[in-house]
Amino acid sequence: YIHRIPVWCQLDLLPESFDQSSILCLNKAVIGQLMRWHRDDPVSQKEILRNKSIGLLQGNSNPFVDQPDLAYAVFSELTWTDEIDVSPNGSGFSISGDWLYLENDVLQPFSYEIFDTMGRLIKAGHVKGDRIFTGGLTGGIYVVCIRLDGERQCIKLVK
Repeated sequence: YIHRIPVWCQLDLLPESFDQSSILCLNKAVIGQLMRWHRDDPVSQKEILRNKSIGLLQGNSNPFVDQPDLAYAVFSELTWTDEIDVSPNGSGFSISGDWLYLENDVLQPFSYEIFDTMGRLIKAGHVKGDRIFTGGLTGGIYVVCIRLDGERQCIKLVK
């Protein structure tokens, strides 16, 4: 149906929530809401089995059920770099006990968000200093996103 979106936009058949200047036609608020739903309602085993059954009948399946991370690749503003860091926790920070220490030359307040591997927000807050309390997080892999001076940087945390 993607080839029909420009026609629908030109014929005023879409509600105002659609951005007619984009091939995706959805404005950022709608995409944001859909991504929150995607993050808060992960793919269930029932959906996986249903998707496999439909895939066998149709010869194709829903790629967003097969690979839920695809939604972030398509609809988020996250970008990839060619840089790869193979150390367990990357660089730019260190871990000691229940604290994540940032290598931050300028000690000013910043905000942070910690996501699990399903993209669910686990913890968020504001910090003044160079460390984030990670006590209470169970062992696993997390993504810690830090926002400072309008810039956002995400790092991998293995706890």
